[in-house]
Amino acid sequence: MTDSSNDDFSVNVEIKSKAYSIRVEKKTSLSNISSTVDKIINEILKSKSLSSTSTENVQNQNSSGLDLLSSRLGVDEKRLEDSKIFVLKGNNFNIINPKKLKPSEIGLLILAINEFVLGNSSISYENWKEKFENSNLKGKLKASEIVRDYKSYQRIEKSIYDNEKNLVLSAKGLDDLKSVITKSI
Repeated sequence: MTDSSNDDFSVNVEIKSKAYSIRVEKKTSLSNISSTVDKIINEILKSKSLSSTSTENVQNQNSSGLDLLSSRLGVDEKRLEDSKIFVLKGNNFNIINPKKLKPSEIGLLILAINEFVLGNSSISYENWKEKFENSNLKGKLKASEIVRDYKSYQRIEKSIYDNEKNLVLSAKGLDDLKSVITKSI
């Protein structure tokens, strides 16, 4: 039996915006993945081209936040906006046409909007539940059942939820949402 803590893993960190695109790849052991990612991000953020002034300019160029969300979902920004599934109001959003998606898909969309439009790396279960329950959903599924399914199907980062009760969209959750949104708009 081999010790998996010494196996090499490839960590990829990619940051994209209208102003720049940065991709860093680093090999590390499983036990060092978290610290490796933190070190990469800290080094990227030290860059003079990513000073607070330049990041503010990128945020101003992206006043609606739809461009990053549409890019991450792989859909046209105008089509996403025209779908009228949700509406953005400043730093807030509302799901206004929940009939286009299943309740579990609405929940994933809430996570994606929270991350890519509002710039929050996570959302507390209580805040997510409030958004979810205020989305005019009709059905028998409870928020707790949706989250249980997210954990089972790896649509959220299970360890973060278990430790902090915060929801973070996983790569699988994003892929599932991409597929649904592409078909829905």
